[in-house]
Order: sequence, then structure tokens, then C-alpha cells
Amino acid sequence: MKSLLKYIFIDRQFEFDGQATECIESIRKVKGLSFKELSDKKLKIYPWISIGTLVQKGGQSWIDGINVRADLADNDSAQTKITLLTTMRPEHYFIAAIFILFFLFLPLDKETIYNLAADWIIGHIWFQMVCRLQEELLVRKLTKRLRLVKM
Repeated sequence: MKSLLKYIFIDRQFEFDGQATECIESIRKVKGLSFKELSDKKLKIYPWISIGTLVQKGGQSWIDGINVRADLADNDSAQTKITLLTTMRPEHYFIAAIFILFFLFLPLDKETIYNLAADWIIGHIWFQMVCRLQEELLVRKLTKRLRLVKM
């Protein structure tokens, strides 16, 4: 089960050569990114443009768009441990709700049920691929610009 989850979520640990405050300042300087501090050492990092979620920098939206949560923890040395995490995308809940409504309120024959089930699976896979690709690009941009070392 854990091997399947690695294709759905990002949960990776890195080390930054410096303290957490220096790490936050370095993230602030990366072009094409913005972030929101959730708490003292927890950030939500966004790209300026989120394709497929129709969200741009400064744009109003019901959802966050593509983002990665960063949890920072100072080590005893002069390094910071960074954990980059993603969560379940809201698009998956939206697709599931639509298909549940189809099954509950539309009279369906057997062939239509099979077609809807196939469309449901394809829809989830499509959104997962589009969103996950952008999350991966965001993680790569962070690791490259901040010179993060994978733990």
C-alpha cells in the first residue's frame, strides 16, 4: 500500500545548509514562487501559475491550486531538515461527487454504468497526472534553487 501512495502523494525529506530563517529567506528569493507561512516553521509554497486548476498568482480561487507544504526543523548542526508534503487534490473529491450524483439520480443501464466507471477512473488518473507533474516540478525547482540535499 505504501508503494502505491508514493505515486499519489509527495513526502520527501531534504537538508538545507543553514538555519530555518535563512531557508525561508532563500525561498522568498526564488522567482516564480510564492508562499504563505502557516505557522512558525510550516509553509505552503505555490507556483505563480497552476495549470489545470485555473489559478494564477494573486488570483481568487476556492482551492489553493498546486502547492507543496514545507515543514522546517533546525538540526543541532547548522542545517535545516525540510519535509516537503502534498495532500489529496480537491479535484478528486469533485470528480467523485459528480459520479456519485450520476449513479444516484440518473436511470442507468449496465453499459452506461461501465462507461461511467471507466470515465471516473480516467478522470482521476488525468487529474493526478496533471497535478502531480506540477507538484514534482515545484519540488525540483525548490531543490535546485535552494541546493537541497536529499536525506
